[in-house]
Amino acid sequence: MVLLAACAVCMACEEDAEPMESVEPEAELSETQTDLTIAVNEPFSLSANVTTEGRVTSKWYVDGVLEAATTVFDYKFTAPGIYVVKYEARTGAGEFIRTWRVTVTDVLEMELSVGDSTVVERIQLDDMMVMAVVISGENVRHLWKVDDVVVSDEALLKFNLAELKDYMFSYVGENEVGRFEKTFTVHVLERPLEIAFSEEDAGLSLKENQTLEITADVLYGGSGVTHEWKVNDEVVSTSATLNHAFAEEGVYTVAYKAVNSKGESVEKSWTVTVVAVDITLMHNFEAETSIPAIYSTVNTPGLALVDNPLKDDVNNSNKVLRQQAGGTASTSGFMDVDVSGFDMTQYTGFRFKLYRGQNAYFPYIEVDGTKVDPVTPASGVDAWETLEFRFEANAWSKITIRLMKTASGGNITGGNIDGSVPDNTRTVYLDDFELLP
Repeated sequence: MVLLAACAVCMACEEDAEPMESVEPEAELSETQTDLTIAVNEPFSLSANVTTEGRVTSKWYVDGVLEAATTVFDYKFTAPGIYVVKYEARTGAGEFIRTWRVTVTDVLEMELSVGDSTVVERIQLDDMMVMAVVISGENVRHLWKVDDVVVSDEALLKFNLAELKDYMFSYVGENEVGRFEKTFTVHVLERPLEIAFSEEDAGLSLKENQTLEITADVLYGGSGVTHEWKVNDEVVSTSATLNHAFAEEGVYTVAYKAVNSKGESVEKSWTVTVVAVDITLMHNFEAETSIPAIYSTVNTPGLALVDNPLKDDVNNSNKVLRQQAGGTASTSGFMDVDVSGFDMTQYTGFRFKLYRGQNAYFPYIEVDGTKVDPVTPASGVDAWETLEFRFEANAWSKITIRLMKTASGGNITGGNIDGSVPDNTRTVYLDDFELLP
């Protein structure tokens, strides 16, 4: 009975209620223009203000595909083209439809791998690598310039920073719809101090009196650089090149240090072993039966092996070499000594014994054409004496001895080999030719 009563009450209620009328929907749209243009990836928004009361459904379509079911439509077109956007509002009594023709254009959006920087720093000799990144757009043409000179038409630029200066980089990327430009400065920093040495071997071997030469070539970072060379902790040079002769045998430490204005330093050391070189006796003529082929002259009668004209404490040999320049014409009385058969890089000196009698001659030598005076000039005493000459070790091939020179350096004139002019006999005697370390 209770259930029946409830049903009766309910039926009475339905009979009393007035049914709701269904009407066609109406809406006010945020955009009344039906032809729209927008760029790729640009936010696109439409909205419908439904003025019809009651239950209304709203739907948005893009090219027939349902994209939203609200009164507000937010969308982003990701590709260029022409699209149809449709809004549809429905009630039981009908529908409200509007469409838009949306043209979506391509855009050029780019960035460089250096970002927004207007000044970047790199080290001298580094490669500057920059990529032009296309975020949006296609068929992009690239153009890179460095200091207004075109250097590449590729997206990736690789440019060597050879000079210590500021470079101006500029980039242009463009296609049919847009253009992207950017310029930036590359400030090149000096490389750290770097030095190359003419002698890289850490262990060196030299002969006594041989000169060691090492050059420190500053490659980079040389602003305000100073050099210091030490031999066994004693400073011997402050130039870029060391020239040092070792007078005695032994083991030496050569140390180098360079410091530039930034306080950067380079150090290197060498161990130098100096060995003694014995004096090499070329000839003393005592046992010779003919003149060795390394001695020659154009003078006549010229060279001959003869008895020693004066034995004394300096030279008591029995046999010696005589040089004579006949005639009375001007002459230097020269003779040549071929030293090409000796390792002249081991020697820095040449010595021989000389007897001039009463002749006022003042000899000197020429080493491959370079004049070398004796360490001690000829004394002029009527006796044997020793003349010594010093020069740099090198691959010399010939020593020329100018035996008949005046005190002023000129050639002698006059005289006679017959001895009629005692102080100008155009004759000298020589012995004991030696090469000195």
